[in-house]
Amino acid sequence: MKWQIFMGVALTAPSYVFAAGNTVPIDVTVDTGSHTCTSIGQDHRAYRDIYAGDGRYFFKEQLAEKTKFGAGNCEYNSDGGGNAYETRSFCVTDADGEKECSQRLVRVIVRAYADCTNNPGKLTSRVGTECRFTATSKKGNPQ
Repeated sequence: MKWQIFMGVALTAPSYVFAAGNTVPIDVTVDTGSHTCTSIGQDHRAYRDIYAGDGRYFFKEQLAEKTKFGAGNCEYNSDGGGNAYETRSFCVTDADGEKECSQRLVRVIVRAYADCTNNPGKLTSRVGTECRFTATSKKGNPQ
């Protein structure tokens, strides 16, 4: 596994799903940690590259804030370091024997962001954002 750099910040090693089952639950946390604002405009970012696995895709994926202090957010974002998500075409054959294909999400970069806003009154305040990505990784037939 190699490390990737986005906007001068190292991504943690990708989270790969290795599983024999047809469906596998995924629950990944991305956390900036708790920081005290010491300068105006200071921010903290944490990234996590999450991959469904070879021949697999995500479904029922959700990204939510688990905890937040001060300003910040959770989103799919690489901050200009490449695509924040990747899709591939997967096909299924329905009961009538017809093949149906659609784009499915296979990889995401989750960014947790905590911001010491441009407000001098916010100095010495605590900021931190913890994000939670949940999904199910499902085996599929990539096209």
